[in-house]
Amino acid sequence: MLRLNCETVYKLRNISRPFYFLRNNGFTYSVAQKITNKNSEYLKMRDIHKLCKVLYCTPNDILEFVPNGEPEGHPLYDLVKKETKIEYDKTIRTLPVEELRELEDFLTELKKKAEGRRGL
Repeated sequence: MLRLNCETVYKLRNISRPFYFLRNNGFTYSVAQKITNKNSEYLKMRDIHKLCKVLYCTPNDILEFVPNGEPEGHPLYDLVKKETKIEYDKTIRTLPVEELRELEDFLTELKKKAEGRRGL
């Protein structure tokens, strides 16, 4: 079974109040509630597209596969989510300044690579 699970992306993007984030990004009350309450069996494709735009992600990042009799090794297993264990904002706050500079350099290079893949 496929279901919507944005929790990992919220955590990675440091979105602590997803409902308000969604409302502030143009989602109606009912759609924002469906998404945040994981009661989204019927979401319109345009809402999924909009969700991916505001979270800057792909559908694979927010769709989660819950095995329901599918054979082991089925391609849907690629959508089984791994829990994000690190709290990035807290970790960054505790890093020494020199390590923050190294992180900044690493992120700059990573961003350049991503832009190159996207042709920007």
